[in-house]
Amino acid sequence: MRPVTLVAGTVIVLAAVAGCRYRRTERSLVIVGRSPIVSLDPTTNSDYYAHNVFRNVFDPLVAFDAELRLAPALAVSWSNPSENLWQFDLRPGVHFHDGRPLEAADVKASLDQARHAESSAGDLALVTDVRATSPRLVEIETRLPVPLLLNRLSRILVVPRGQADVELPVGTGAYRFSSFDAGREVTIERFDAGWRGPPRWDQVTFSADPDGRERVDRLLRGEADVIEAPPLEDTPRIRASHVAKLVERVGAQIAVLGLNAQQQRGNPFARVEARRAVSLALDRDALVREALGGGGMPAAQLAAPGIVGFIPGVAVAPPDPQKARALLAAASLPRGVDAELLFSERDRRLAEAIARHGRTAGIRFRLEELTWQELDRRLLERSAAAYVYVITFPSGDVAELLMDLHTPTSDGLFGVYNFSGYSDAGLDELVERADLAMQPRERMALLETAQRRATEAYALIPLVIPQQRFAVRRDILWAGHALGRIDLESVRRQP
Repeated sequence: MRPVTLVAGTVIVLAAVAGCRYRRTERSLVIVGRSPIVSLDPTTNSDYYAHNVFRNVFDPLVAFDAELRLAPALAVSWSNPSENLWQFDLRPGVHFHDGRPLEAADVKASLDQARHAESSAGDLALVTDVRATSPRLVEIETRLPVPLLLNRLSRILVVPRGQADVELPVGTGAYRFSSFDAGREVTIERFDAGWRGPPRWDQVTFSADPDGRERVDRLLRGEADVIEAPPLEDTPRIRASHVAKLVERVGAQIAVLGLNAQQQRGNPFARVEARRAVSLALDRDALVREALGGGGMPAAQLAAPGIVGFIPGVAVAPPDPQKARALLAAASLPRGVDAELLFSERDRRLAEAIARHGRTAGIRFRLEELTWQELDRRLLERSAAAYVYVITFPSGDVAELLMDLHTPTSDGLFGVYNFSGYSDAGLDELVERADLAMQPRERMALLETAQRRATEAYALIPLVIPQQRFAVRRDILWAGHALGRIDLESVRRQP
């Protein structure tokens, strides 16, 4: 194991680990996630774990706090003088890690770059112009009204103009990059000249291990302080440990079952009756127990609590395998269905439970576990018969999910992640109208109607709302984040 670099002037804690000595300091952290970080460019790398690092190094104009409230970041204030024009006043006294002052020209360059980057172009597809009208004033003009512009800007991180192809990029965040071993680990260190003031930690190392059990082993051996997504089967040994504990909270995520809805010959799920049959075969309360160990709640709609567009009071449909069989017969599938079900390592228990429940109604899923990268590739091909996927809401709004159920458009504005090939002109119209509605009451009514229409068509089948799960050393104090992010300033070490 490679030792973590020590920061001078801190107290060293030594722990014996498998014949070596692992060294860490009272003001350093080691975090282990699931997926390797292969690039430090925030404009091209959209990996969720990588952005846990990036959000401590770079800043957006506006940001969500832990409770999904929009708050100022690099923009100290903003206004919307007309439907198609936004103005942002930049925070004074902000500097990049190399000493350069933040100016409006840097924000303009970052937004222009994001408009042409594959990972973020959809967020800014309606932006027609970005202007630096003074060193501290940025104007954004859009082709049509964009009620979610602020939410989408929270995902665009600002870098200095002219920065390209550098090994360790600079930002304005509380931490700056110290070292990078592509695919293995990234180390960041404190930046005392940041606009937030001196940060909590001297140094933080982010590494990755796709093996969930090995992540737990590293935590219990003292080689990590925080690990992402500990496997459910390892819960007993974490709880029995004297060195580790779980951090769990219901988050802004929803696990769904996607079924291929394309009108293709031989596709068993092309008809809504077949998709509804699959939904009726599932006991969602049992899914929470079997797949989540009770750590979550059943889902009745395509939004999680706390997300804009969540509809209070929607009841979870009880399972009815007998009715499911009748629906399959009505869909010309009297002998049931055989189909492949794709999933990643994190969702293995959920996929296995879905397969068990499906058999009670004559739905026979063949399970195929894939890596994250392979699963994403298969889904983007729209070739999967069925898949389990956990949807996050980085904008805090159900519109992001509904836009991905829209029929794909050539401009990339809608349907980019429509993995099941679902298409409904009525839903498309509702989504497009909501995307332009600037009045909150009108927009909410459109979102509710669109979500009910998508749910009734089983465009995606809501399953469960899982808890965000991390495991940490017992001396770490942290409540987690609704979106599963790791904001280092909210992580403390107990004295």
